[in-house]
Amino acid sequence: MAEEKETPKAHEGADGAAHEGGGHSDPMHHIKDRVIVGLNQDGVAVWNPDTHPYHEVHDLEGEIAKLKAKAEKLGKDEVVEKQGIEAEIKVLEGQIATIKHEHGYYEAKTVGGILKIEFTQHMLNVTVAALLVGVMVMAVARHVLARIKTDQAPKGPLANAIEGLLQYVRDDLIIPIGGHHLIPYTPLFMTYFFFIFTCNMLGLIPFFGTGTGNIGVTAALGGSIFVLMTGLGMIYQGPISYWLHLVPSGIPFLIQILLFPIELLGSVIKCGVLCMRLFSNMIGGHLVISNLLSLGVLGKFATLTPPVLAAGMLAIGLPLALGISLLEVLVCFVQAYVFMLLSIIFVGGALHADH
Repeated sequence: MAEEKETPKAHEGADGAAHEGGGHSDPMHHIKDRVIVGLNQDGVAVWNPDTHPYHEVHDLEGEIAKLKAKAEKLGKDEVVEKQGIEAEIKVLEGQIATIKHEHGYYEAKTVGGILKIEFTQHMLNVTVAALLVGVMVMAVARHVLARIKTDQAPKGPLANAIEGLLQYVRDDLIIPIGGHHLIPYTPLFMTYFFFIFTCNMLGLIPFFGTGTGNIGVTAALGGSIFVLMTGLGMIYQGPISYWLHLVPSGIPFLIQILLFPIELLGSVIKCGVLCMRLFSNMIGGHLVISNLLSLGVLGKFATLTPPVLAAGMLAIGLPLALGISLLEVLVCFVQAYVFMLLSIIFVGGALHADH
């Protein structure tokens, strides 16, 4: 009797780990960005496309690519092995065709073959945060203007809190670090603080995801600081003097030539640090919580009394996850404050040649 060839599992990932019960072998799955709605190749809106099995299709396509690469390395005399690989590829292609036909396979429509037309959890987080900050600022501004027109001081807990924070940022951060030239930009730095803080806090709500845990969002924030730093530096120092002052004066010309690209790269690195530290700190807490909550799941792999072990591990992991969640509230504030503080330092240093 001929031996039956074991067919590859449809739910086996590219890394070889089985996706049991529709689960995911990727530990980052629960904190990754998730698509809420997207346009498919036919231009039809698909809600919650993550429920469609396109991850399985991508895994199978990865297996096919590996098999094809393996077949190319075989010699001309290894015909039997090549035929076996071709048979496996046909089986996988059949599984892909079945998935696409039976489960409504979703593939996003793109612009220029790069940008997907989708609205994700992180986009929702950033959008809601921007709306909340905008509404708060406009409400405070309307209240303050109305009181000023009647020659009265602004009152109310929100207006008083904003005023106190504004005075603190201006008097204790901006003036000592950036000088009086940076005072007009106090509202801008406060906007960075409120926007990042709101994004961080919304990230504690499961449905919203964490926008600041997305490298694209933090890269945009860091890039905007680089543009602000460079633009204001060129305005206050002059478009040519700013670049010349990147290198200290009074040193030999050849050394200046060597130092210029290093100093220019240093400006980029500063903003890259803003990007990476915000991203890593926000995603790190969610990783810890996810791992602590998954302790109970490990019990099902135990050979001795799995329910008892799972309950015991969950009893340990749940309080720890709750404690980390409370600590995350403090981290949300600290990270927003540190981003604002470092931004003031970097932009303030760009305004003065001696910095």
